[in-house]
Amino acid sequence: MKRIKLLISVIIALVLGLIFINGFLKNIEYMAEDAVYQNPGVVPDNIIIVTIDEETLSRLGPYSDWDRSYFAKLIEVLNANEDTAPSVIGVDVILSGSNGSSEDKMLVDVASKYDNLIFASSVNFDTYLY
Repeated sequence: MKRIKLLISVIIALVLGLIFINGFLKNIEYMAEDAVYQNPGVVPDNIIIVTIDEETLSRLGPYSDWDRSYFAKLIEVLNANEDTAPSVIGVDVILSGSNGSSEDKMLVDVASKYDNLIFASSVNFDTYLY
């Protein structure tokens, strides 16, 4: 009887180990987050989310390849009227590196003009990306 319990315990441990190694539970977590946060009823009426849709991606390509002037122009449009400008604009796109182009400078200049901007960022500690 002890050997059967031990064998069952080892099998359960191996199965759970494989589940964690393959990230199966992480995928379930991501699906649950998507179900909660992508529901339009969850976002309050005073928050507007501007998304990158499939049509835009097919026209302009992956957003990581876009020049930064697109983001600068969007920020300018959103802040064009002082009375209707958002309290906060969150840019949830990692804009890493710089090539010193005029488009990069344009985004820096526009971002310097406004105090309602938050840009996404990432930090690399050792071998982990946060």
